[in-house]
Amino acid sequence: MRQAMTSVAHGELIRASAWRAAVQRPAPPGGKVAFIGANNPETARMVRDVQVATGVEFIGYFDNDPDKKGRTFCGLPVFGGFDDLLGCDRTAFGLVNLITRDTKTRHETTRFFAENGFAAADFIHPSINLDGVTLGRGVYLQEGVIVQGGVVLGDNVCVNSGATISHETSLGTSCFVAPGATLAGLVTLEPGVLIGAGASVMPRLSLGTGTTVGAGAVITKDTTERSIMVGVPAVETGKTPDDEAFLPLFLDKM
Repeated sequence: MRQAMTSVAHGELIRASAWRAAVQRPAPPGGKVAFIGANNPETARMVRDVQVATGVEFIGYFDNDPDKKGRTFCGLPVFGGFDDLLGCDRTAFGLVNLITRDTKTRHETTRFFAENGFAAADFIHPSINLDGVTLGRGVYLQEGVIVQGGVVLGDNVCVNSGATISHETSLGTSCFVAPGATLAGLVTLEPGVLIGAGASVMPRLSLGTGTTVGAGAVITKDTTERSIMVGVPAVETGKTPDDEAFLPLFLDKM
């Protein structure tokens, strides 16, 4: 039994070492990370694995729900809301944005804290093979995501469990891919695209900025900006509000 446990631990160290070599991500300020949003218990499942792989310390949450302040969520403290966060030392920790309600809210929250001097940190499960993948800042990839070679993931991208991002596909700033979705090869998502749970996008297609794809939909043609796409094959049923501007997130890219 002890030999088996030692073998497992050795295997974990090898995988963690390979993950660090492939990712080569800069450490967050102070080697610590705080989360924005205390809602998804999947966070706790990932924290231990990411800490082992990276050595980063996860210190707690900031959430605007006043009932959560001073309590714990999945074993970590909730320090308070965004006003409390603005009073913190910017050099003490980086921020991981866990907000996934919609791409506009996620984008605007990350941009607000970037403009106020906070560094965006990644939250990427170490089981994901990132060899040959290009990553922006503040990327959130849950366990079980498949990312193939030549993929480009832009700033503030979030991909949920069981999703597949196929070869040479590009996701723009603040794109969100829900559980079980599949993007075939050479797909381009412009900034702010939301792919619903179990949806599929066929190869070599381009989805315009702010496009929303409903759960289970199958995209078989390019979309224009702000399209709402549902069905199999998917058809456009409307447009998202035209005030959803996905501006640059980080001051050095503006």
